[in-house]
Amino acid sequence: MVRVHVRVGADLQRLISRAPAVSLTDLHKGDAVVILSTEGTASGAGTAITLVSGVEPILQAAPTLARR
Repeated sequence: MVRVHVRVGADLQRLISRAPAVSLTDLHKGDAVVILSTEGTASGAGTAITLVSGVEPILQAAPTLARR
């Protein structure tokens, strides 16, 4: 597992663009992911633009950060 420490104000897009690419087959049922997509329409789904895996530490830290 790669641990990434992000300082406040860091460029998230740059961090994501430098992360190693993974295949969808590397993901497993139950893995947490964040998906950035276009808005879907009434006649169709949106389009995934960015899919980020390995976000468990961010999701686990979110309740702690919200209490500050």
